[in-house]
Amino acid sequence: MVQQKVQLREEDLAFIERACEVLRYRSKSEYMRLAIEAKVRADQRRLRELNRRQAMAGYAGDLEVAFHEIEAEDFDER
Repeated sequence: MVQQKVQLREEDLAFIERACEVLRYRSKSEYMRLAIEAKVRADQRRLRELNRRQAMAGYAGDLEVAFHEIEAEDFDER
């Protein structure tokens, strides 16, 4: 793991401390690590979906043209 410094607002830090105590996290570091991992996974999904949409938008116009040439051929008689 890589150590990184993070700046938090005072009210967020107070909430994290209360949540760690009530929800029985081992430490504030564990809480933050899990929160960051969840955010990273969500952003990875969003980026994959965005890339998928961009790729499909690039193919959308060309698909009809690509299959138009073979549409009339009878493949059974080849």
